Amino acid sequence: MKTAERKQLRAEQDSLSFIHVIKHQKLSEQVATLTEDLKELKPEKSMLLNNMGCADDAAFSKFKKDENAEDRAILQMKRERQHKFVQKQRIKPKKKRDIWER
Repeated sequence: MKTAERKQLRAEQDSLSFIHVIKHQKLSEQVATLTEDLKELKPEKSMLLNNMGCADDAAFSKFKKDENAEDRAILQMKRERQHKFVQKQRIKPKKKRDIWER
């Protein structure tokens, strides 16, 4: 998120003409702040990725994709279980009457 915001500010800064000195300076300050934030967040990100067993962003994307697939599979199993339960409730076997009950 911060990376995208930083890129957007850089693009805006590059598109300004030199006449807009104040705006250019303000954008430079914002870019510098975001750059510092990113530097501070980088070790935390590395630690979190390491804790999840992910070496990089691509491994994290795969991890997240696998987790979503597992969640969908669990949800599907719950639906099937509920469906079977409802079916059992609809089709209750008739009790056999004992010949002595007549």
